[in-house]
Amino acid sequence: MRIFVIIILLILSRCSVTDEINVNQCQEIRQNLDWKTVQFKNAHTLQFPDSYTGNGLVGFEGNTFYMERKDGKVTLSYFYCGPLWCDDFGKTISSENPTFIFSKDRKGLDIKLDRILFFCFKGEIKGIFYYDSKTEATGSYYLAKDKGYSEAVNISFNQEALEEVIDILSTISLSECRDDIVCTEVFVSIVVKILRPDGQIYKAKQVYVEFDNTGDRKLIHQDANGNVPVITDGDIGRLKKEGSMVTLIGIDDKNMQVINEKYIAGHDCCHVKKIEGKDSIIVK
Repeated sequence: MRIFVIIILLILSRCSVTDEINVNQCQEIRQNLDWKTVQFKNAHTLQFPDSYTGNGLVGFEGNTFYMERKDGKVTLSYFYCGPLWCDDFGKTISSENPTFIFSKDRKGLDIKLDRILFFCFKGEIKGIFYYDSKTEATGSYYLAKDKGYSEAVNISFNQEALEEVIDILSTISLSECRDDIVCTEVFVSIVVKILRPDGQIYKAKQVYVEFDNTGDRKLIHQDANGNVPVITDGDIGRLKKEGSMVTLIGIDDKNMQVINEKYIAGHDCCHVKKIEGKDSIIVK
């Protein structure tokens, strides 16, 4: 009898927290059409309401990230850096993830994060959010990566903003690419030239791209030669590998729309590529 009890206890001790979760209790990963899209990692984006500011993703010898609510009640950041390089992800936990983890609070002190929320897509757990119950709370979000979950962003927040933090984390895009893929350092852009009928450069007052799948827009700088980078490697997280529709829109000095061109752009997990669309646009 004693041996039987020991065996049962050993089996139970090996159960992970995900064994106990019903996927119907998960927060569903989804895009928010009313929020702005920010590049989060090379292969992921994140969305925020207009009440957030910050540099977002900064890439120099690796990526770092920072966004903050204007009232200071929520910050999301990562800085997984060594002496020479910054990584997109921090420490990794196995797929048999723990029921709590230890992290650092705003003062750099060790803190136990023992509250857990799961984020799912089509019934599969894609992210785990660990946080504590203090008024000025600390949280850490782990994103599914390879065969486990890797630390993706650290969050400091006031408990009254918890629901907003959950809504933001629910918008993390899912990558179609392996995170350990090795890419060349060249930065690729899909460039379009804007011209007049006589071949002269047409200078638009404003040029922007609209991503048809989210409705999100980004302004584009037109250089002195009339070239505009419609899509760049910085947009990989917004595109499907096989191709996504985007619209290039141009506005003239009278605030009239003079350019409305559709493009389909995809990627190979390292660099963007044009699938359909013009190399030059003639504005009459």
